[in-house]
Amino acid sequence: MKKSTWPSRQELLESTVVVIVCLVLMSLFVGLCDRILVMILHVLIPTGCL
Repeated sequence: MKKSTWPSRQELLESTVVVIVCLVLMSLFVGLCDRILVMILHVLIPTGCL
């Protein structure tokens, strides 16, 4: 079994930036998909209250 080591400060910073960028991109994608699906549903199921 090998001894584990902590990532360096630079590696930690780079990994954190990658995670945050991916999180923002996925959030934008999900939000855009939600907006498109709502628009499609409004066309298929017209209601007066929405």
